[in-house]
Amino acid sequence: MYYLNHLHDHAQQYTHNEHPSPLDVRECHHIAKSVARWTWNHFDIEASDQRFSELQSRRGKQGGRPAMEDKQASARLMRAQGMGVRAIARELDVNPSTVSRWVLQKP
Repeated sequence: MYYLNHLHDHAQQYTHNEHPSPLDVRECHHIAKSVARWTWNHFDIEASDQRFSELQSRRGKQGGRPAMEDKQASARLMRAQGMGVRAIARELDVNPSTVSRWVLQKP
């Protein structure tokens, strides 16, 4: 019931703020009820969580954003020149454990 009320309030707020001729209360109620029913019948939270976990895992295996590749290369170069992990982390503005992982990882 809370979800239906939330959807109804959201629909009313949206229609009053975004449209020159807003929907009436009953129309908002029926739209909210339809969305709530569809969500109840079709949304599977466990499957959604699984898809999200798989997406995050894939992103993690990629090693972050492409810009991080430059930082990784810089970290390895600085380490080869004898800089400490904490100094490298400060210089590149990343966590020291990330730097440790980068310099121990084979290129």
